[in-house]
Amino acid sequence: MITLQLDETGQLERTCIVFLGDNGFFFGERGLGAERRFPYEEGIRTAFFVRYPERIEPATRVSEMVLALDIAPTMIELAGGAPGPHVQGRSFVELLEGRRKAWRESFLVEYYNESAWPWIVGMSYKAVRTERHKLVHWIHKEGVDELYDLERDPYEITNLIGDPVYGPVRRELMEELRGLVAESVGL
Repeated sequence: MITLQLDETGQLERTCIVFLGDNGFFFGERGLGAERRFPYEEGIRTAFFVRYPERIEPATRVSEMVLALDIAPTMIELAGGAPGPHVQGRSFVELLEGRRKAWRESFLVEYYNESAWPWIVGMSYKAVRTERHKLVHWIHKEGVDELYDLERDPYEITNLIGDPVYGPVRRELMEELRGLVAESVGL
């Protein structure tokens, strides 16, 4: 209905329309129901679609790691503004317009909950996700950290945390995780 009205008034081609979700869900993967708190791809990925013919070519796909906190600065820039220093995230307008630029190489995924539902008490974690790997550090669980090679194992089936071949990757990701956590504390 709204798009019809926008089209009738000549505004549709100049209007930015956004469809997005606030978080991913599990629908039986890993034996989980409609859960969203775990660091696996099903839980951390969400849908994000933009229609804005004036600025974005149809069928544009952004492969860089865009985060939910990037949405606000992007919408501000698309509206002609400039995000203030208090706005977290980075505008990805250049990526939407097909102008590639240096982008993030990793991001922090974390969950802390010690007073919620009984089945998730003690399930706090901090994780780092890169284009190729993911390291999950469980805060209150010893010996159950996880490491995945997402290129070879996109469904995160084989935990490589103890594989000596991935020792250098594990150490590098743990250092990256430490840096991301320290950076987030400064907010």
